Amino acid sequence: MVGAGPEDRTLEGNASVTNWLTTHAYSPAEIFSFTTSDGVHIDANMVKPVPFDPNKRYPVIFDVYGRPGSQAGL
Repeated sequence: MVGAGPEDRTLEGNASVTNWLTTHAYSPAEIFSFTTSDGVHIDANMVKPVPFDPNKRYPVIFDVYGRPGSQAGL
């Protein structure tokens, strides 16, 4: 581990996860923003399935991460 000091140590290896990830394809998140009809600016992101076909219809999952009384970051 680069920069490992006396307090740094590996709690658990993740080689099996790394190997699993290399065998799967992932689509990058597309970050965009829009303005609602009442003038509110919204930042959002979209992850499309792999492989994405623009002529096909896909189900949509909305994940609201700014719920009242909470904070979240991606």
